[in-house]
Amino acid sequence: LTMLPTPSLAGPAAAENADLAADVAKPGTRLFGVKKYKDALDIFLKSHEIHPLPEVVWNIARCYEEIGQYEEAIVYFEESAATDPEPANREEARKRAEGLKLAHFGMLAITTVPSEGVAVAIDGTPAGFSPFQPRTLAKGVHRVELTRDGYARVEQAVEIVPGMQNRFSFDME
Repeated sequence: LTMLPTPSLAGPAAAENADLAADVAKPGTRLFGVKKYKDALDIFLKSHEIHPLPEVVWNIARCYEEIGQYEEAIVYFEESAATDPEPANREEARKRAEGLKLAHFGMLAITTVPSEGVAVAIDGTPAGFSPFQPRTLAKGVHRVELTRDGYARVEQAVEIVPGMQNRFSFDME
């Protein structure tokens, strides 16, 4: 919670909303300081609904990071990197987002034989057909299911290693 506060450059109504949002966020800063991250997050999200202050966007990202909700943390770090008026803050937010991606997510790449028309599901959710476009998944074990008319169904657990392109080939024949 070391982001620099930034003044509002919009009109009076926006400035009033920004002031209200800042007031709403104050208890969140205290709660974050005593490691009550979920309570702080609730307050910061309410503040963000009123007016998206750069320091509140950063604080939301940090709360999500602290409670282990890395996908959400990345979303808010990326918002911070795109919208904070301070270049140093934008760069720090970009670095945090990239660091979380490398530490907690990896790419899943699947090739199949036959190479086309194989239905792919990941953890029970349809994910498309081969040729399969690589996608980002959280680290850990995931269940891949492959089906195609005329072929035996293939189901296999795959482990996603963070920061890597995890490649798996499946022969359905």
